[in-house]
Amino acid sequence: MVRPFTAGNGVTARAVARYLTATTGLDPTGAVLPEPAWQAAAAPYLAGAARYATGTPDGVAAWLVASAHAVRAGPRRRGRWPTRCSRDASAGPHPAGEVRGRALTAVTLRGRVTAVVTVPEYVDALRRRQRAARHTGSLVLAVHAAAVAVLAVAQVDWGLASWRWQNLVPAVVYVVLWAVVRLRERVTGMGGGRDGFGVMAAFALALALLPFGYLLLLMAGPGVVLGAGLVVVGVRQRSALLWGHGLVLAVVSPLARLGTLDNHAWFLGPHAGATGLGLVALALVVAATRALAAERAVLAGAPAA
Repeated sequence: MVRPFTAGNGVTARAVARYLTATTGLDPTGAVLPEPAWQAAAAPYLAGAARYATGTPDGVAAWLVASAHAVRAGPRRRGRWPTRCSRDASAGPHPAGEVRGRALTAVTLRGRVTAVVTVPEYVDALRRRQRAARHTGSLVLAVHAAAVAVLAVAQVDWGLASWRWQNLVPAVVYVVLWAVVRLRERVTGMGGGRDGFGVMAAFALALALLPFGYLLLLMAGPGVVLGAGLVVVGVRQRSALLWGHGLVLAVVSPLARLGTLDNHAWFLGPHAGATGLGLVALALVVAATRALAAERAVLAGAPAA
């Protein structure tokens, strides 16, 4: 059935097309925009849709070929599409009873109805695939694991000079993450997202250099800043794997810095503080491995573990 709804059929069809393009692996990041190609050639678009509606083999074949050309033209047009491109989904005039974008329901048809997806669900799924393609979770966890491992080794040296350079570790971590995202964006064209690594790098650097921040890091340890960063990124991504490990790191860091673990956690050995941070680093490595496996599963279209 080409027009199963009383209104909003075109918007629904385009939403389904975008959803299938992303979930089947053709465009896992959702970066391709075929709509500008259709907008630039409205007459062929309407004519092709009319031929498709006839149900003849030639009409269906012609529509598939035209759709493929529009998808292929999408990357070339990315970034030059006016911001009002989705006018038909969110702006008037609309026929009476038009289903607007925020309440739109997309139906996936493969000979029969296989899935019913609301627009918020579609957007969430697309964002998950974009984050998976950028490896946001695994990359963040892996870099934090390396930083915490460095802090664990440095924990053995209680000299004041060591503490000064340790306070710069969070700023270095977020500068590295920011640089990796920007480099990947330049090389692959993949959007960097809005994880805020640049802002966190500036904040961590200010803490390390300003007197109040220096005293805070001196008492609580740089792991607190790293843990807070993981919590922020995890909350924004709604990832318990990130914010959960961030909370653990934020708790363990001051216990290691103030000598609480050395004084009371005798079962961790002679350098209990360093051991505690080392265990957190190991947990972050395991979490990064799990996140990478989940990202690959999302990109492959399988349920994430």
